Amino acid sequence: MAFFTIIYRKLPLWYDGITKIVQLAEVILFMLAIVLVFHYYSFELEMTTSIIVVLLAGDALEVLYGVGYNLFSKKKRVELFTIKEH
Repeated sequence: MAFFTIIYRKLPLWYDGITKIVQLAEVILFMLAIVLVFHYYSFELEMTTSIIVVLLAGDALEVLYGVGYNLFSKKKRVELFTIKEH
């Protein structure tokens, strides 16, 4: 999450792509670790929850920044419920 926060603040235009690539790489590494541990030690790792958390981390952070923080700003809340005519 700290790494995603840095990306969100430093590279906002690249945030979506970079976080998805990082999430995919982490899931592949977790699955590789599961297979290797099972192969070499005949021990099964239960990492389903970890994989789900990794897959949802970037999106959860985006929701926090996009909605969570704006709810605490009066100006942003008013903006949400104001209809602008063009």
